[in-house]
Amino acid sequence: MSLDESIHLPLPSLASFLRSLYRLQRGENPDSKSANSSGEAAYEGGPCGYVFRRGDIAWNCRTCQTDATCVLCDRCFRESDHEGHEVFFHRTTPGGCCDCGDREAWRVEGCCPRHRPPAEDGVFCVECDDGSGGDGGVMAEDGAGNGSE
Repeated sequence: MSLDESIHLPLPSLASFLRSLYRLQRGENPDSKSANSSGEAAYEGGPCGYVFRRGDIAWNCRTCQTDATCVLCDRCFRESDHEGHEVFFHRTTPGGCCDCGDREAWRVEGCCPRHRPPAEDGVFCVECDDGSGGDGGVMAEDGAGNGSE
């Protein structure tokens, strides 16, 4: 039996492979699941970056995007809160990527919990806007024991 015949390991998808490399660079376990104890999505440490394929759904939110080219993938949109916002979707052509978690492309309040970046002071904002006009934020610790509200 040759070496080629004896090794039959399934190859991971490119996205899975790149995500594992990213976690390794950050000193994290690449096999860990990004969910908190309640089963909800937890912050994954950066923008989504999902690369769209032909026919995927991309969401625009005129309230949250910084320009018309900024979009969310379907998963990030469904996990984020855009109630009362001006939203629409379209089918994609190959290329382009999800902007969830990119501060230059999308309002932090419109990002899903997996990609919502920490506030400038390192504290994560769990509920950034309650519609009251104030900050309405419920702050959570940033993992280093820092937190407020």
